[in-house]
Amino acid sequence: EVIKPKYEPPRIRTLPALWSDVDGARLAEECLGRKAEAYCWRQTTSMVYLEVRVPEGTPARDLRVEMRPSHLRVSVGSAAPLLDEELHMRIYVGSNAD
Repeated sequence: EVIKPKYEPPRIRTLPALWSDVDGARLAEECLGRKAEAYCWRQTTSMVYLEVRVPEGTPARDLRVEMRPSHLRVSVGSAAPLLDEELHMRIYVGSNAD
């Protein structure tokens, strides 16, 4: 008699490389975003999306995001910033879409 486990083992998924679906050249050509090693940003007529590469296993509570009218900084804890950039145009600090 073959005894099977009560529950199926979890499925192991292999994820594609980060931002492998993003055509960085097209974003830059159409002035709709940028794909860099540490981050990727895209925009539509009403929204801007920013994705930052953080070290694996980083808890959300360790992220520090600082938004100023013309500057954006993202860091993990007290380490050197992952992103520290002057912005081309001013943003409305505190505005967001949930």
